[in-house]
Amino acid sequence: MKEFSLSKYTVQADEILAETKQIFQKLDMPMDGLPETMKPDEGAIKLVFVGQYSAGKSSIIKMLSGIDTGIGAAITTQKSSVYDWNDLQIIDTPGIQTGLRPDHDEITYNEIGKAALLIFVITNEGFDQQMGEHFRKLAIEQKRGSNMILVINKMDRTVEGNTPEQQKVIRDDICKVLTPYTPEDLYVSFLSTQTYDEYLEETDPEIKAELLEESGHDAFIDNLNAFVAKKQVSARLQRPLYTLETVLRKAMGISTDDKAIDGAEELINRKLRILDNAKADCMRDIRDIIKYTRDNIISEGKKGSLCIKIEKGVTEETIEAGLNAATQNVSKIVEDSQKQINERFTSMIEEIERNIKSEISSSFAHDIAVQLEKIKMPAVLPNGEVSNSSDTAVTVSKYLGKTILKFGLKGSKLAGTVESGNILSGINFAQSGLAGLSGSMLHEMVKGVGSFVGFKFAPWGALKWAKALGTIGVVLSIISVLKNIYDLITSEDKQRDNEEKVRDARNDVRKEFNNWANQAYEELTKAVETQMNNLMDAEITETKKVLQTFQDRRDLLKLRKEKLDDIFAKEQKLMQDIEQNIA
Repeated sequence: MKEFSLSKYTVQADEILAETKQIFQKLDMPMDGLPETMKPDEGAIKLVFVGQYSAGKSSIIKMLSGIDTGIGAAITTQKSSVYDWNDLQIIDTPGIQTGLRPDHDEITYNEIGKAALLIFVITNEGFDQQMGEHFRKLAIEQKRGSNMILVINKMDRTVEGNTPEQQKVIRDDICKVLTPYTPEDLYVSFLSTQTYDEYLEETDPEIKAELLEESGHDAFIDNLNAFVAKKQVSARLQRPLYTLETVLRKAMGISTDDKAIDGAEELINRKLRILDNAKADCMRDIRDIIKYTRDNIISEGKKGSLCIKIEKGVTEETIEAGLNAATQNVSKIVEDSQKQINERFTSMIEEIERNIKSEISSSFAHDIAVQLEKIKMPAVLPNGEVSNSSDTAVTVSKYLGKTILKFGLKGSKLAGTVESGNILSGINFAQSGLAGLSGSMLHEMVKGVGSFVGFKFAPWGALKWAKALGTIGVVLSIISVLKNIYDLITSEDKQRDNEEKVRDARNDVRKEFNNWANQAYEELTKAVETQMNNLMDAEITETKKVLQTFQDRRDLLKLRKEKLDDIFAKEQKLMQDIEQNIA
């Protein structure tokens, strides 16, 4: 069974709109741009049924739309009946020339003026004189014939039924009333609504097909579709579809100025690379400094241990003095390393400032800023949030553009960032824009070089030298006892014993210096990593969050495209069908 294209189009348009609204709601997208309805701006397309009061208009309406119009109701209805059907309106007017109500004709003619499609219905008996006069008045005098379809109903009452032969007889008979129009001009259709009702009840497929053909339903639908196509009635459905298409394209990111937004993302990526590279280079250099410190402490331990010996002129005081000198050298080594570490941190900050300033001042950044200023943006709420959450990355870019213009030119605030401590400020990027490219409080944090690393090397007495001092004491006692008779010592066993004690003392000293070296290495490394994290991690994290807004935007557009691709394809197919229909 064939379908009325105009109704099919309106159904599809409504389904597309409903599906779009459902998707927009699930994706938390603003729906204020969507059309409220797919009805044309001037209202629903109207199909007005007129003709004889007993010609079966209500039955034809039911055949066409499935709407139960209350067939058999009294003809004395005082007004037209209006039925909403898939964004169309079917209007059933009182019969003309009933002779029962003098205002029926006036009611009918009022509705005729609103019709996009006028369906004039008569019975198989053709035109009588009065009905013929009314038809000609309507079709010729009022010039409504150009949007009229003529339907002859109740063909089952003819001698031969709704056959081609019987149709020709009636067609020839009514031609004198139709002149100057022809049956083809008026898309004359022959129906038997009674046979159509039998078709609906029949279950046998072959008989069912025969009844459908005898009813004239499909021929009638063909004529309606031909009329709609020729008169371009369905073109009225295009305007709300164009509106929907625009919203869908925007939601899918098709019309977004991605070049400018991609440029903004590249600037933030450059900032992140500056931060990451500076941090990595600085940590590599500082680890070399700390390793060198550890190696020097170990070396001092070896030197200090060599002052422990048994020979003429060696006293407890000389050994203690040698060890004290070694520990003082170690303190100086650590102090120097701290200074070098502080200097490397400071040079890192200055490098970051210099590189970021160069990026902000580049022609690339300035061009991106100008482009971003031109992008139309959604409203920004007083709390800084954007009314359309899906455009966060675009909003960030918008602020970014403004800040590039402020900070990226000669004589800007950036010139004072070193003194003001704004090297990497702007953690709340969505509110401060490209200030995120222009600074932080790093400079303030490294003003005090002495306290920067936060590691104080322990003095001599703070370490656990009990074992070493005890061993040294034994060695010194031996030296004190034997110093006056040194030349008389001839016992090889006694010599080996003393040499072993000296070796033990030296090993203990070296061990403690090694412990010092490892402690210095661990504490300096921990202090540096803590300080580096304090200085850089928050800024790097916030910068990555900003970049994530761009990635989130891409993910969102991808999700939208995935979700909206199907609905967009349906909308485009419907537009294409309508275009072909009216071509």
